[in-house]
Amino acid sequence: MKSTHTTRQATQSLDLIESLQSSSGAFPACPTFKVYQYSWLRDGTYIAAALARGGRDRSALAFHEWVVDVISRMAPQIQELVALRQAGHTPRHEDMLPTRYCLDGSVEVSDGDDDWPNVQLDGYGIWLWGWRTS
Repeated sequence: MKSTHTTRQATQSLDLIESLQSSSGAFPACPTFKVYQYSWLRDGTYIAAALARGGRDRSALAFHEWVVDVISRMAPQIQELVALRQAGHTPRHEDMLPTRYCLDGSVEVSDGDDDWPNVQLDGYGIWLWGWRTS
């Protein structure tokens, strides 16, 4: 059985997370550290899963709707990647979909001197899991 203290902490944590959610539905990885002021599909999916399990379905849904909008805007790039694979080619690293997005859903503009490439393929699979299980 959960203690009152644990329940209060969980509620405060969910409140804090919701307060940081962008009006777009995205969650910043960290609102106070510039490198992490983006939304990662993987991180946001885990946040949305926690919110859904905590009864905050509206916030979880807002994140998933944001991802659908982001991915829909990436449709031309997705079609190019599919065509490359169907032609037997392996896409280049820079052809892959980004792993992090600006909170408005736009793609981060790199200055070309980025030590941290914007590619992590697991985010899309994890998001599909999260969308399905929310």
